Amino acid sequence: MAIILSCLLLSGCEETEEQRQYKAISAAKDFNMAILDYQHRTSNDDIQGLELATESAQNIVQQQLKTPDEIARLKGDQEMPEVVNVAILAANPIGDGGKAGYIVNTRIQYYPNCYRYVDIVGLKVIPTPSGEWKVDNVKLGEKL
Repeated sequence: MAIILSCLLLSGCEETEEQRQYKAISAAKDFNMAILDYQHRTSNDDIQGLELATESAQNIVQQQLKTPDEIARLKGDQEMPEVVNVAILAANPIGDGGKAGYIVNTRIQYYPNCYRYVDIVGLKVIPTPSGEWKVDNVKLGEKL
């Protein structure tokens, strides 16, 4: 117990690969749930979840993501899609045991399930100096 406590106090303990992978997967799921959920957007400019991404990934999303108006034109009178599940297809470490981040490929499930705008999303998720994990690259509709 004393060893664990001293390790924590000195903050010399390094995260394990499993801990890094868990954080990367959590960040990927949170990001996908937020940006692809059209049911809760209030306007075309209201893109939830951008705070979970680096500036470069934010720019990709803002350029490629369809607006609610575009989705409504495609769908007609049906409900706007809501993300109900993000399944992890793969989470592969970058660098030494994921210290540089993870490539996380996901499959998106929507309600209503009759419409899929983007069903596969490839993400590069990296640790930031502050300890947060953020999405750094996005491929809508394809794996990384």
